[in-house]
Amino acid sequence: MCRFCDKTPGSGVPESTPGSSLAAAFRTWFLLLLLAVGSSRLGHAAPALQGKLERLREEYAALHAQFAADMRALAEFCTQQGFADDAQRIRGLAVPVDQQTADIDDLPEKLQPDLPQGLAPVENEWRIRLRALQTEYAKDLYILSRRAITEGQPSMAFHWIREVAFHDPDHHQARKALGFVRYEDGWATPFT
Repeated sequence: MCRFCDKTPGSGVPESTPGSSLAAAFRTWFLLLLLAVGSSRLGHAAPALQGKLERLREEYAALHAQFAADMRALAEFCTQQGFADDAQRIRGLAVPVDQQTADIDDLPEKLQPDLPQGLAPVENEWRIRLRALQTEYAKDLYILSRRAITEGQPSMAFHWIREVAFHDPDHHQARKALGFVRYEDGWATPFT
C-alpha cells in the first residue's frame, strides 16, 4: 500500500484499511487549513498589490501617451516634408503594442546600423529625432519595468521588457532579459 495515496502499488485501486479513511480525512483537513491560511494572507495582500498594479498601469499610460503624442507630432512633420509613407509607419508606432499588428518579439538579429550618409538634411533630422524618441521611451519604460519587478508584477515587467526591445532593439539590458547576448555585429540566443 502506498502511504501517500492509499493505493496498492500496481492495482490502481485504493486499499480499504481502517487507517486509510483517517489518513484521507487528515489530508483533507490539512489542505483546507492551508487554503484558509493562504486565503487570509492573500486577502490582506490583494488590495496592496492591486494598488501597486494600478499605479504602474497609470504610469505606463502616461509614459505611452507622451510617446504617442511625440510620434504623432513627428509623423505630422514628415507628412509636411513629403515623407508620407514614413509618416504612416511612425503613426503606427504611436499605437499601444497590445493593439498593434506588429510582432514585438520579431527582433532584428543585427545591430541597428548608423543612419546612412548623404541623406537630405530634413530626412536626416527626422530620422535622428525618431531614433532619439524611441531610445528615450525605451529607457523610461525599462526603468518602469524594473519597478514592476520590485513591486511584485513580473509578468507586467516582462511585457514591458519586450516593448523596450521593440522600440530600441539594441537595448542591452532588455536583450539580456530576453536571453540574448551580443555576438559579433548582432544578437544571439542559445536557440539561434
